[in-house]
Amino acid sequence: MIDLPTVGRFRFGRETLGDHIAIQAAYVTLTNAQGGQDRYLDFIADALAHFQVLCVSAPAGWGQLAALDYNETMLNNLAVLYKELMERLKSFRDGAAQGSQAPGLGASENVPQLVPADL
Repeated sequence: MIDLPTVGRFRFGRETLGDHIAIQAAYVTLTNAQGGQDRYLDFIADALAHFQVLCVSAPAGWGQLAALDYNETMLNNLAVLYKELMERLKSFRDGAAQGSQAPGLGASENVPQLVPADL
């Protein structure tokens, strides 16, 4: 959960591999496949894409970020929300990576070979 002062509480799901693909697809759609050309556009599109895919619940009026009024207050709130979400997602990934060192949870001897070694 992320509490955004003056706005309310947001709840996001943990990002899965499928979510990662869905976020990238939403980003491409939002930027009309023109991402990488404008940092400001990239920030807004990435924030909206993450929100669309991962948000489980949001305060009243924040269910569809793309429909919010375009103003400085909204953009500042979006920046704070996005920064906090990115920090949370990173902490989940870092925690998962540390946990994967335990036997049976990603140890290399337990991983099936999916690609032939001679490729």
